[in-house]
Amino acid sequence: MGMKMRSCCAVVMCLTFLVGCLGGETLQLNDDVLGLIVLKSGLEDPSKSLDSWNEDDESPCAWKFIKCNPGNSRVSEVSLDGLGLSGKIGRGLEKLQSLKVLSLSNNNLTGSINPELALIPNLERLNLSLNSLSGNIPSSLSNVSSLQFLDLSQNSLSGPLPDNMFQTCFSLRYLSLAGNRLEGPIPSTLPRCTTLNHLNLSSNHFSGNPNFSGEFGRSRGSERWIFRTMC
Repeated sequence: MGMKMRSCCAVVMCLTFLVGCLGGETLQLNDDVLGLIVLKSGLEDPSKSLDSWNEDDESPCAWKFIKCNPGNSRVSEVSLDGLGLSGKIGRGLEKLQSLKVLSLSNNNLTGSINPELALIPNLERLNLSLNSLSGNIPSSLSNVSSLQFLDLSQNSLSGPLPDNMFQTCFSLRYLSLAGNRLEGPIPSTLPRCTTLNHLNLSSNHFSGNPNFSGEFGRSRGSERWIFRTMC
């Protein structure tokens, strides 16, 4: 009798463990669906480009403009370039914890850059260029040490760059802030971006002269650097 009881308990424990694991996976997939539906709810989509985004789906991997990691079926890329979308980048994207590429360029997005984008831990490419975004660049973006490509050009961003913007830019290879209304000095931490090979800060209102000396300054000879400012 004791042996049977112990066997039953073991089976129950195994089933509980399996259900817990499967339940956790379902929650992860639902997080991706939920995050994208929340994003969609804040956007105007006149061309109905996002009609395939259905909140009743268990996974968003078959949705248009979405790519998933085949290993874990989590969303790895959201590319909504040039779809004529308007509205604001609201909440929701922070739920996409496996997202590596977020590209929303060439739309009519307004409002500020959502600081919660910094909660996406493995983000590598962020392209918000050619919109009508305004306000300051959030200092929280400096926490995304995985960023390799950052393009915020051709918006209406204003104010100074955050002092800590280049604090953890060890992976950054491409940075364009051109065509905004940014002002003030370029942070002295920029030389920490030792892998940077494209930098465009033109058509802003930056003050002072950037001083790139030492190894950082000597190794930039063949790369593209544009610092032109506007009065």
